[in-house]
Amino acid sequence: MATIRFLSAGDTDGCSFYRCQEPARVLRLLGHDATSSRTIGLADALTADVLVFQRSSELPALELMETLLKRSQRPKIVYEIDDDLLNVPEHFGSVFAGYQDHDRRHRIRLMINQADAVTTPSSHLAGAVMAYRSSVAAEPIVVPNYVPERFVVDAVPELDTEPIIGWAGSASHVQDFEQLVIPLRKVLRETQAGIHTIGADYTHRLRAAARVRRWSPGDTWVDAVTEAQARVRHTPWVDGVDGYMAELDFTIGLAPLVDDVFNRSKSDIKIKEYAARGIAPIVSHVGPYAASPGLFTTARLDSVPRWFADIFGWTATITDLLEQPTFLRKMQTLALEWARENTLERHAGLWEKALLS
Repeated sequence: MATIRFLSAGDTDGCSFYRCQEPARVLRLLGHDATSSRTIGLADALTADVLVFQRSSELPALELMETLLKRSQRPKIVYEIDDDLLNVPEHFGSVFAGYQDHDRRHRIRLMINQADAVTTPSSHLAGAVMAYRSSVAAEPIVVPNYVPERFVVDAVPELDTEPIIGWAGSASHVQDFEQLVIPLRKVLRETQAGIHTIGADYTHRLRAAARVRRWSPGDTWVDAVTEAQARVRHTPWVDGVDGYMAELDFTIGLAPLVDDVFNRSKSDIKIKEYAARGIAPIVSHVGPYAASPGLFTTARLDSVPRWFADIFGWTATITDLLEQPTFLRKMQTLALEWARENTLERHAGLWEKALLS
């Protein structure tokens, strides 16, 4: 049995949940003494066999790491990073500004380079991180993100109402969401499907959808606008992944990504979350999603401008699923079957191997 300590960057965020709290839980199931906390002192660190620094970028964390590195008897030091923190896009606003700080960037590079091992959830991010490791350092270890078994539903939910098309994400996804505006306006105009967004609120981009087409003079116009707006629903961001998963009532789950350096390094956890709830995911053919099962990805049209290809791909894929209920049900079933094969408990050994080998 090994003593494993995760120095987590947060308490209720998804990053800490998937990369510290849940890994610690399944490592305990394997017989190890594994815990996750936001603080750890030198004395406690020295009692560990493995100490994982998650997304660490502050001076106290660097000082702790460097103090440990000077000891002859010390834990194995792992730096865990699940986003390309040195390539944060400018449209992330204050987050971008924070990671432009010269001292913070220097500390991240130092900790990546000095750690005995580095873990990431994707091979693209592993390649990006290796640029900051010395030529003799071990390559980063890829441990994908997985959903816990408790999130996986027993069966695809029965559809008692019109389908619900959903999207969930933070304020950092404003450019990603733009790919959905035209397709979702078409959905509101031409179908009775509902739209549910969770997290950042971009629904103002959808609520005027009915105004694109004026059906007839008089009250019919007002009724059409009101009816379309009523089918758009928003849930503010939910603290804690368990609470967030409970809000996922989508029939079809959308996961758009702009093709940029940062997004190429992301993980595929969004489609695993959707699939675990019996939701049929539709995702951009970008980064972590490009290698996902083909039935989940929008088409790539290389013969036309990229902006048109994105809009056409989303519109065509959403329309296909809405117009073919049997096919939609099949996609939901396949997604759920895939999710059952991709739970954290089934792959707990990857964390054990990464941290202890």
